[in-house]
Amino acid sequence: MNDDLARARAESAALLNLNPDKLSPAGALKCDLVSALRLVIDDELARATRGSGADLGKLIVATEHLVGFLKEARPAEPEPAQHSVYTQDPHKVLEDIVDRWIAAEEAQRAEDEAERRHIVPAELTTLSFGGESQVPRESQVPRAVDADEVARC
Repeated sequence: MNDDLARARAESAALLNLNPDKLSPAGALKCDLVSALRLVIDDELARATRGSGADLGKLIVATEHLVGFLKEARPAEPEPAQHSVYTQDPHKVLEDIVDRWIAAEEAQRAEDEAERRHIVPAELTTLSFGGESQVPRESQVPRAVDADEVARC
């Protein structure tokens, strides 16, 4: 009998998010109440299943009280995860944003300048003829063309 009581108290403590080995008097009382409510619910459900006149009012009240105890025992919801940017110094974050923006702007300018000058990648300066790689003659190599030179044409 004592094992059944200890097991019921341990199950109730688990439902209430309590440590069954370190129960305060109030915690032990809550566990015993939850165990009793569970017994009432089980008994009334068994009677309803057998068809032997279950007291549905008793079942409903016991279920509502059990749900109330379990709602109180619900663990606190964790705080939503914050992005690391919110935990840093705002001045440092802004500085990093500006640094990244400047680097992206410089990269874009360099890309635009290369496109404007029609710079040919190095792999295009060696032509392949019939499976052989040959260095092309000066007249075959595309060269960088300046915008001013294009304007003169």
